[in-house]
Amino acid sequence: MVSSWGPCCGVAVEPARPPRRSTRRAAYAISTAALAALSPCAAASGPRAADGGDSFSVLDFGARPDGSTLCTEAFQQAIDAASKEGGGSVFVPAGEYLIGPLSLASNLILWLDSGATLLADVQEDRVPVIPALPSWGPADLAADDPQVQKRLRVQGDFRDAIPRYKPLLHGKGVQNVTITGGNGTLDGQGAAWWKRWLAKPLLGRPHLIQFEESSDIHVHNVTLRNPGFWSTHFWQCEHVVVRSVSILVHPWVPLVRPTNTDGINPDSSRHVLIEDCYLQTGDDGIAIKSGWDCFGRNWGVPSENITVRRVVVRQTFGCNAAGITIGSEMSGGVRDVLIEDSHVISAGVAIEIKVGSSRGGFVEGIRIRNLTVEETRRGGLVVMAVYSESNPFCTDRPPAPMVRDVSFDDVLVKGPTLGPMVNLQGTAEVLLKNISLRRVKGVGSWRCTRATGCRAHNSRNDCSILQDRCSQLGGDVLAAFATTTRAPPRTRPPGPKPIAKPLPPARTLPSVRADPRLRAQPPASAVPLRGAFSPRGRFPRSAPQRAAPAGDTDVVLDKGVPLQSDTGGLPQQLLAALSLSSVLVLVA
Repeated sequence: MVSSWGPCCGVAVEPARPPRRSTRRAAYAISTAALAALSPCAAASGPRAADGGDSFSVLDFGARPDGSTLCTEAFQQAIDAASKEGGGSVFVPAGEYLIGPLSLASNLILWLDSGATLLADVQEDRVPVIPALPSWGPADLAADDPQVQKRLRVQGDFRDAIPRYKPLLHGKGVQNVTITGGNGTLDGQGAAWWKRWLAKPLLGRPHLIQFEESSDIHVHNVTLRNPGFWSTHFWQCEHVVVRSVSILVHPWVPLVRPTNTDGINPDSSRHVLIEDCYLQTGDDGIAIKSGWDCFGRNWGVPSENITVRRVVVRQTFGCNAAGITIGSEMSGGVRDVLIEDSHVISAGVAIEIKVGSSRGGFVEGIRIRNLTVEETRRGGLVVMAVYSESNPFCTDRPPAPMVRDVSFDDVLVKGPTLGPMVNLQGTAEVLLKNISLRRVKGVGSWRCTRATGCRAHNSRNDCSILQDRCSQLGGDVLAAFATTTRAPPRTRPPGPKPIAKPLPPARTLPSVRADPRLRAQPPASAVPLRGAFSPRGRFPRSAPQRAAPAGDTDVVLDKGVPLQSDTGGLPQQLLAALSLSSVLVLVA
């Protein structure tokens, strides 16, 4: 058999043709020979490299990698062909492909080869409109309904509460879907949507990737650039893994404001793992949500059992949002969240838990540990109940939300920070209960109102309303994880088993000059890994993240607009360092 990663040396590689499997056994699987066909070297032999077995090259369906020919139909036909076979892989060779929104199918691997870029079609009249999500707004209203039209306004921010433009990659009610490859790129060309939003009333802008009511979803080893709205959105999904993903958003400049360009947003989802990612976003790097006000409360599906680890956030220049946040739309509830071993290089706030009196719902069982924070513009660690924004479709008066059992352990705030290092803001309606801070050190003041909890071994002795001693290390929050009854994780049926396939050795990266304004990330060895704590023990430990150093090379994140290193950019040659040394391939 031909080696998957051997050098091409100018000779086309013809992989062995795998035997054809039954349509049912083809679910979410490719053979070892098909993997060889998808390697960068085998791609040199043209479309035939993906021919055979259950793999489908978009070139065979008429796609043209010239960046200007609309290829939506060719891509959709390749996805539908794989679906008709019971599952398979869709191979996208190197090149630029202009595509409109695609509907994904179950048992699918979408493989973006090295050098492959999907450019989103931003012509407004060619992008379909889909209904609002029922936990955000009235899903039965059409775009031209008077109730929708009378609320539309310039720079109106309705998220998914109104009819919205369809995401570039959209999966609804699907299972076993993987988006991966050789670090290919999804480019939302979001500047067109941002400018429209600034100038005229607009329906909901399109996400780059969105899954609804889906399970067993993997997004791995891809780069996402300039979404029209959120980069990824997982609504009412379970068993989701986002790993080794780089998100790059254009900096804020006077004529371009990438508002609401969040990175990774689990929403009313459970059993979610986010790890080893680099997020340079125009809004929150990661935002955990569960519906908006009365719609979220009526839907009543919480986000739970979510692990975030080894994530680096460096928000794009001009952004004042949070590195990692819970809320503010959390009316269905959020519980059992672990955030660990992560690094916030630059953000408005490093960690922010934000609720408002109109939200209802709850936030409980949240643990943040082993966190390094550098530049922040509003504060380091924030838990607040004073977020005032409300859903325009909701008129009821809900019960006050509940915030309890939140712990911060081993946090270093290097600064500079323009706000307080710790800011706990409860209200007369919302008392922040059992907030614990242990070994929180660094620069900045502490502010605490309407909160209970404890503090121990910190660099400052502020917030006298907290007890001076914590009874046990992480005891209260860990007890919440241990004693709360949750549904057991679903066991996969017998069938394909995951194996690790090594990637080729990383290129030797040229030396770069450190950014004069922001400090570069320390090497991964400087980030302590103190054991893989995962709620309910669902997720295994994996390799440490690679550093994402700053550089002095310009990189273009939107056509014709250079991003300088002093606005938080990364040189292109460093993006390879953000990938893990393995790719997940499931073999029948």
